[in-house]
Amino acid sequence: MAEILKYTVASSDNVGCDVLFRLLGGPKVVEAFLHQAGIADIAIEYDEVTQQLVWERQYKNWTTADAAIVALKIFYENNAQRLSLESHRFLWDTMKSSWTGKKTIKGNLPKGTIVAHKTGHSGKNAAGLTAAQNDIGIVFLPDGSYFYLSIL
Repeated sequence: MAEILKYTVASSDNVGCDVLFRLLGGPKVVEAFLHQAGIADIAIEYDEVTQQLVWERQYKNWTTADAAIVALKIFYENNAQRLSLESHRFLWDTMKSSWTGKKTIKGNLPKGTIVAHKTGHSGKNAAGLTAAQNDIGIVFLPDGSYFYLSIL
C-alpha cells in the first residue's frame, strides 16, 4: 500500500488513487473520514475513473482553498495523532519528494526552500479547456519557518 500511496501523492497517479479508494471502502468513506477529522468543505462523489467518464462529474468532487489548508494543518501538526509517527514521516517525505508541479508552488523559490505538496489538474476537454489546475502544500523556508499554501 505504501508504494501505491507514494505514486498517488508524488506523481499524481490516478490509477493508484482508485486502488486506494477501493481498499478504503470508496470515495464516500474517505469523505466521511475527512469530515470527521474536521475538514467540512470537501466532497468526494466519484473515484477517478468514474469522474473522468463524464466531464461535468469533476465539479462534484470539490474542496475550498481554506479546507485544503485545514487538511494540511491537521495532518502535518498531527495533534489528534491520526497518523502514527511512521505514517506521518512517510506522508511528508513523500510530499517533499513530489516531482510534479515544477511550475506551480515550487516555481522559482530561493535555494534551500523545501516544498511538501500535492498537485492535481483536470486535463483538457475536447474544446481545449482545462477546468482545474491545483497545488496545495507546505513551504519550508531556509530559516526554518514554514507556511501553508493552497492554490485552486
